[in-house]
Amino acid sequence: MKLAQLFVKDAMDLTLSTTDKASALRHLAEQFAKAGGVSDVGSYVEKLEAREAQSTKGVGDEIAIPHAQDASIKEAAIVFARSQEGIEWESFDGQPAKLIFMIAAPEGGGEHLQALAKLSSILMNPEAKQALLDAQTQEDVVNIIAEYEAEKEE
Repeated sequence: MKLAQLFVKDAMDLTLSTTDKASALRHLAEQFAKAGGVSDVGSYVEKLEAREAQSTKGVGDEIAIPHAQDASIKEAAIVFARSQEGIEWESFDGQPAKLIFMIAAPEGGGEHLQALAKLSSILMNPEAKQALLDAQTQEDVVNIIAEYEAEKEE
């Protein structure tokens, strides 16, 4: 599985303007639906919110990685969003999330866990994080992920 191939360019939002976690999750799920990735936005959002209720997916360092499985998801995907102001995500370090990676997966598969592990290892690199903060286009985001993913595989 190539992480960069999971990113849904048509659903990305590089100027996310929502101001809270619930609105951000709904917005990203709706973007994903418009791109054809999920057919039941309400069900998927409920599952994302249930996961958040168990434990915040605000991992710190201005990053949130909400993730959930849902029967209405066709195939594993990542929807990326960037917020200039940051969104309160109840992160462990108290920082608002500026980089949001919503991982979606069909029920019963383990793809989201593989994606989560790969993504986390890339995001530990401060240069990768800065490049994502500076990305100008959806294509830039995918290329950055592909570049740092290739470095990890060397």
